[in-house]
Parts: sequence; structure tokens; C-alpha cells
Amino acid sequence: MPPGADVILPMANGEPVGLLDALEAHNERLEGVRVHQMHALHERPYRHGHLSLGTNADYVAALIGQVPFFVETNPRMPRTFGLNQLHVSQLAGFCQAERPLVEVPPVVPDERDEAIAARIVERIPDGATLQVGIGGVPAAVMTFLRDHRDLGIHTELLSDGIMDLVERGVITGTYKQLRPNKVVATFALGTQRLYDWLDLNAAVEMLPVDWVNDPRVIARERNFASINATTEVDLYGQCASETIAGRYWSSSGGQADFARGAMYAEGGRPSSCCARSRARASAGSGCA
Repeated sequence: MPPGADVILPMANGEPVGLLDALEAHNERLEGVRVHQMHALHERPYRHGHLSLGTNADYVAALIGQVPFFVETNPRMPRTFGLNQLHVSQLAGFCQAERPLVEVPPVVPDERDEAIAARIVERIPDGATLQVGIGGVPAAVMTFLRDHRDLGIHTELLSDGIMDLVERGVITGTYKQLRPNKVVATFALGTQRLYDWLDLNAAVEMLPVDWVNDPRVIARERNFASINATTEVDLYGQCASETIAGRYWSSSGGQADFARGAMYAEGGRPSSCCARSRARASAGSGCA
């Protein structure tokens, strides 16, 4: 068979199984051969020649087509959709591994988290598009949104709380301006139940972080609500999201990107919340 040949196959039971067995057995002698087929009934090792970056798109997906990739394949990684697909021809090489993905259970909110979350949820209308971070307050917000309708998701992190609202029918994406009817994220982190739910879930799109977190993109959504935890808030509304008592604790991630985007969105509502606020002589609860 000449290099670059196109093999056109009939669908369903018309598939020439013996011919494909022979092509697979002698694949090292073939170069650039493309197989065209619809409604395949038999599993084939080649499938369509594309790999998924699984739970991630982040900053790596933006490099697809720009640089060669070396990948580690893991059968436990969910296969996801979006702009995180690359073809085997773009690989410099690969290795194989099989290990469970790291699980991060949702944070259990306390009474202070729930009190703050209740105030935030009052400001979120049906049909709003959300970005939700991690922490006690965001986790409580997801729980309190269970009676809302037609919410959309455009977020950095995809978590168990979002999955729960999709399954409940709360998140539909009907009124999103960008990627309507899709849950948009740039990476996912949660429990094995979340990873199983993500596998071959066409309702979810994993997109590069330079688009997902772009404040100019975020601002195009109507009624965009960003909900993030911060470590300290003073009485002026100033937030410290990377330090506690002056010591470095964590990075702020995309918090500032989404706060800026929500600020400029029509009907946007940025929220940075913590279960304590700091002033010279007082402490309580704060939400900016």
C-alpha cells in the first residue's frame, strides 16, 4: 500500500475485518495510511489516532501543534473533549503507566462558610454563568445553588460540586454567550466519581487557560459570577489570597482574572470570601 493512502471502508457489518487485521499486523510497513469508516462495530487498536490530555488543558494545550509532545498514557485517565486533543503524529514519544489519579474530596463547609455562601447565592440569578474556586465558601455555594435553574459554567477548576449540579439539572448552560450548553473548564480535580463522570462526557469542554482565564473573554458573558475563597479580608475590602499573617500560604491562581472579567461583564458579580476578616483590633467574617 503506498504512503499516504486512503482506505475507504463500508459501515457496520460491511467492515472487512480480515483486511483490517492484516493492516494492523503489518502496520510498521505502512506510512501515513488513513482509514475512513462510519459505524464501526469492532474495537480496533488504532481507533482515530488522537489522544486526549484527560483532566487537563491548562497551559499545555496551547502548545499543541507548536511543539512535539512526549506523553505518558494511563488507562485510568478519563478521555475528555475540547481543545486538548493531539494526534499521534505530533508525538516525539510516549510511555505507559497505570496508576490511580490523585483524589481531592470536596471541602466540608462550616457554619461560617454557609452563612457567607447564603448571602452570595442571594445575588446569583437563574441563568447566570459561574466560576467557582476551592474552599469552604465555594463548596457551600454549590450546595445552596441546588434550586437554581439554567446556570452555566465557565471556570478554571472543574470540581465535584459542579458535577453534582449538572446531574441535578441546575447547570444547563442554556443562556451562556460563549460555548452555550457546554461546561467549560481548563482542569479538573476531585474524586474518582468525578473522573468517571468526565470520561467521554461530551457536555464538558477542556480548553486552554489563556482563553478560559482571559478577562476579555469572561467579560463577554452576561450575569457572570466569580466565587473564590481568600485567606484574609480587611475592613477596606482588600484581600490577601496568597498569605496568612504575612507568611506565604498559597498562590491565587486565576482569582484575579475572573474577578476582573466579572467586574466588566454585564450584570457581573465578583466575590472573594473568607470565614474571617482582619483589622487591627477586630475579627469576624468578610466578603468583598
